[in-house]
Amino acid sequence: MGQYQDISIKDLVEGINVNYFLPDIQREFVWNTDRNKFEDKICDLFDSIMRGYPIGTLLFWEVNYQRLKEDNITVLEFIKKSNGENGVVPSDNFKNKDITLVLDGQQRITILNLAFTGLFEDKYRGIRKKKYLYFNLLSKKEKGKEINERLYDFRLIESEVPYFKDKEGRLWHKVALLLKQPDSTTDYWDEITTKEQ
Repeated sequence: MGQYQDISIKDLVEGINVNYFLPDIQREFVWNTDRNKFEDKICDLFDSIMRGYPIGTLLFWEVNYQRLKEDNITVLEFIKKSNGENGVVPSDNFKNKDITLVLDGQQRITILNLAFTGLFEDKYRGIRKKKYLYFNLLSKKEKGKEINERLYDFRLIESEVPYFKDKEGRLWHKVALLLKQPDSTTDYWDEITTKEQ
């Protein structure tokens, strides 16, 4: 019998391609060819997370090695780059381990995986650009904003640095590094704001 369980984003992301995989019955992840719409979807997802909004349920199926063999299920990895492909994982890798297959939530989990551990590659006019998701640490909730407007500032930016201040005084932090920070971030925040003054 199925049941609802809470899982933190950190635990989910750390479990991708370790405990959480895709079955071959899942359709391939399709990236929107319109760069702006795709970036908007990523930023909207993270804005919803920051607001504490629900981002939908995920449907998981826990399976063991015997079930994989009996049902002839091919196990796929989540992609690590936005232009990558899902690699096949040999079922023999799971002889001594149960795994969880994602039946619903592939796009949300893929975006979380890329934001926290991978990268977004953008090919524009024949040039491939590496982009990472950044969060403006100084973005503030503005009262009176409509519910469908973003309150938090996220952007895909061509940069490798952990954080930087732009010309407008916004302090951008690489989202991929946020899960790696200690639970107490006061010292880290002081370090960033002191260096960027």
